[in-house]
Amino acid sequence: MNEHKIAVLYMLKTIKIAISNRYLIEILAEAEIIEYYPGLDILHYFEKFGLVCISEIGGTDHYKITLEGIKTCELFENKLPNEIKNRIEKACKKTLSEDYDLRKVYTQTSAIRDGMYYFKCGVFEQNDPLFEIRLRTENAEQVQRLESYFRLHSAEIYEKLFNALGEESPF
Repeated sequence: MNEHKIAVLYMLKTIKIAISNRYLIEILAEAEIIEYYPGLDILHYFEKFGLVCISEIGGTDHYKITLEGIKTCELFENKLPNEIKNRIEKACKKTLSEDYDLRKVYTQTSAIRDGMYYFKCGVFEQNDPLFEIRLRTENAEQVQRLESYFRLHSAEIYEKLFNALGEESPF
């Protein structure tokens, strides 16, 4: 396996979440590993062999390393020079820093009328909605519990939703 392919797998393993090709390529460019089109070719090559899964979220392809991809990366990452690993890790931290908003969890509660509440929660990624749930309830305490639970467990809820639909979650 050549160094560019190992570097792409290592980057995906480092990130651990589904991420759009735009940001993957931005990380690779920041780390001075590979350019845009060769990087996309490698990602699609990996998909053919089950090392990466590609999901469309909000009209944009998102990539996530699979368990098989992690195992393959672990077999070959020792061949990747530490300088390249360090550049990848540094580029990941820079691109995906705290002020860089990849995913936004939101909740909104409204009183429809006396004793009736409307609760809305969801996840946006790069200003595209990934999913949204809307509920009506008469119990104000229930709304508060739902809101705090959703903020703490939104990724798990999203994964369970995808599994219930018979799909693999892109997270």
